[in-house]
Amino acid sequence: MKRFVAAALALSGCQATESASDTILMSARVQPGEEVTWCRYVKLGVDEIARFAHAWTGSSHHAILYETDLEQAPSDPFICDDVELPKSRVLYAPEEPSGELALPDGVAFRWDTNRIALVEWHLVNPGTAAVDAELTLDLFEPEAPSHMAAGALLYYHPAIHVPALGSATARMRCLVPSDVTLWWMASHHHELATGFSAQLVDRNGADRGPIHRAPFQVAREQAIEFACDYQNPRAEPVIEGPSARDDEMCMLAAIYYPRMDDPFRETCSGADSGPMFDGTATCAATLACLEARAGDAVGSEECLVSTSASSTPALNQLVFECLPARCALECAGMNASCRACLEERCLPERAACLDAP
Repeated sequence: MKRFVAAALALSGCQATESASDTILMSARVQPGEEVTWCRYVKLGVDEIARFAHAWTGSSHHAILYETDLEQAPSDPFICDDVELPKSRVLYAPEEPSGELALPDGVAFRWDTNRIALVEWHLVNPGTAAVDAELTLDLFEPEAPSHMAAGALLYYHPAIHVPALGSATARMRCLVPSDVTLWWMASHHHELATGFSAQLVDRNGADRGPIHRAPFQVAREQAIEFACDYQNPRAEPVIEGPSARDDEMCMLAAIYYPRMDDPFRETCSGADSGPMFDGTATCAATLACLEARAGDAVGSEECLVSTSASSTPALNQLVFECLPARCALECAGMNASCRACLEERCLPERAACLDAP
């Protein structure tokens, strides 16, 4: 099962008595043995959010409230497994049956009321009878206009390969470009995970100690490094993916303030950020491996995690930065159309990859 390990002084039981400024309701029937994700686009009626609260019943596993760039969308709930959705930053991501997250006085998420929000609701029913589930999300405005905008970090490791009957560790390093306070943090992984750790490092790699709990201060140009450890008792390898039963994840989420000038960096993006591999293959060899195993999801993940530490920065810039930004439609796999797109639109990054040690 998926699990969030939260560390936050601001996270507590849902005990609010005042009326919510906006409320989102969803319901679903989950069949026996079913794992399903329901989504719904919603128009919020608030321009600032200072507190979130939620409650659910039934087979709810987690819920995530996202910001999107959409200004219009249908409001009917729909099943969204394996559907690419236009979601951007995370606003709230609970995994307990009830709870709340309150920001400090004077801090709030700023919301453009012209935009649409997206609720993603993951449900798992391991039982033998159908379950009726309900979800309530309450959003509260601050008592007075805020003086500081909050932001959300979502650091998601894009390549995990845990061999059959073996162990593995997924690591990621994310540079923080400005002074911030982490107000709430959570790790996220699935059932094969045996441990999680996070630490603060300087840009030169000097260790500044573990990150135990929020609130936590991070200085400009410091980085957050985190790792998930896995042990696989299964007779087949397990890779990164959305299924709580079949796949694995390694993620760190955080609410922080003040918000960065460049929200692009909230997703562990940029030249000094990304997954950390410690294999033996050069970036060129990894590309050749991806081409040879195009269409093989397990093989592709194995190719990626085999990249050497010295080649990882070049691989990150090509595969995890340029490819999704400029060649996402062409690169369902490392096929001929994908290679042609990379040669045309990611030429400097491809050249750096081929030259990397």
